[in-house]
Amino acid sequence: MGIKYKTIEILLNPRNIKHYRKLNYVDRDGGWNPKDFGPINKKILVNIIDLPKGSEINIIFICDKCGIEFEISWKLYNRRIEKTDGKCFCESCFDYKIISYLQKDVSKYLISLGFNDIRHEYDCKIKCINPKTNHLLPYDNEIFINKKGLVIEVHGPQHYKAVNWFGNTDDNKYNFKYLVWKDNYKEDFALNNGYYYLVIPYWTEKDHSWQTLIDDMIDTIKSEENE
Repeated sequence: MGIKYKTIEILLNPRNIKHYRKLNYVDRDGGWNPKDFGPINKKILVNIIDLPKGSEINIIFICDKCGIEFEISWKLYNRRIEKTDGKCFCESCFDYKIISYLQKDVSKYLISLGFNDIRHEYDCKIKCINPKTNHLLPYDNEIFINKKGLVIEVHGPQHYKAVNWFGNTDDNKYNFKYLVWKDNYKEDFALNNGYYYLVIPYWTEKDHSWQTLIDDMIDTIKSEENE
């Protein structure tokens, strides 16, 4: 879980005191008279994971994919992890509506071609470290063809243009430039370590041309092996 800080100070009020009392954060009186419907004006330190799932409190997270810090509500975070298998992603890495479906199709197609040992993200043998953050820059897919490594990256629209995730033009431009830099760095790292590198753009999903990209790359690797 990519939570930067493990605890947070919250203000007790009539709506949340029962929740924290059940978790043994508050004495029975809690400094609050049940007949008093005003604010308690008492702050306590709680573990962030003990916040109610619907809490609108903003929390600072560290993206599990790219390593940047970002801030969203605890409520939104809990909605997201249901769609990302528990992974914590920033706005730029959270294009699940397009990218996750294409990524799943790519995995299924590779399996249909006989690649049963497909590695994803943090399970990949190749480990690319971001020199700016010292965090891992994971690859989407890694397969081996006659001991030759192939990295297959599935890129959503945020890899080709500044996507309006935050509503702030400057933030969008910065995040886009940073993402492009990381893409280039990951590609160079893979190639310099003897891997083949293939990018599948999101628009190839419409006509399934991504399958041709994979087939052509595999044919290229096999033909070079035979030379």
